[in-house]
Amino acid sequence: MSPVAAVKASFDMSHYNAAAKVLLRTMQRYRVVLADGGNIALTGEADRFTTAKWADLGIDEHVFINGNPSPQVSDFEVVETGPRYTVTYNCVRNPDDFVFIDGYDY
Repeated sequence: MSPVAAVKASFDMSHYNAAAKVLLRTMQRYRVVLADGGNIALTGEADRFTTAKWADLGIDEHVFINGNPSPQVSDFEVVETGPRYTVTYNCVRNPDDFVFIDGYDY
């Protein structure tokens, strides 16, 4: 299970441009799922094949570098998402499953 993190409420965003503040507040409110166990890097969807461009919003690869101080791992807090469960891989097919209710395997 990937850890979920959020920007701490105490993080000072006053030194960032408006676009960076939106990204930081979004990570603060909606959280970030850390899908990689290695170095923590913030990545976004490429805008190469769309008319909506990150640059139009004031976002580029240096959006967080220009802030003082730059966000660090310690500026995030791990968020509890509920009780942990044990994965047993003991799957049992339920004949009353709504997908198979008419007898067809879709």
